[in-house]
Amino acid sequence: MDDRAFREGLDRHLTTEPEEIPLDEESPAVIEARETAEAAAEAIRTLCHLTLPANGYPGLEFPSDVDVIVAHLETMVQRLPQLCQQLGGWLVREREAGRAGVDAPHLDAGLTVARARVCLKSAADAVPAVERQLHWARNATTHLTGEGRP
Repeated sequence: MDDRAFREGLDRHLTTEPEEIPLDEESPAVIEARETAEAAAEAIRTLCHLTLPANGYPGLEFPSDVDVIVAHLETMVQRLPQLCQQLGGWLVREREAGRAGVDAPHLDAGLTVARARVCLKSAADAVPAVERQLHWARNATTHLTGEGRP
């Protein structure tokens, strides 16, 4: 998808009342958000494979490689609380507007949205501990060299 199509879809999404958008049509921004989330998950899976000992650590050659990866992971983790807050807030607004339901008769939409929001907030609240550990790991890896390597 090109930038122009994305911007047009985003503009349409932001200026159109939700009930005016046909249910069978997804805006380019929605498609982009889903694809980006999938790509993020896939990126972590790929990193796991590239750093597998059984494969000879093909994605790592020097300690500085670990340092760079840890730095990017720290940045990624720092951005998660905002995303979790936005996702939870969106669910609440959609429920309050009557546009979020459930697919099982034994579930209550309001309680289901509330549970999702609480879980997203808990995930966001857990981020500082992960971020702190990645930061301290980075403080260590930034000083490592490839000493003794040919």
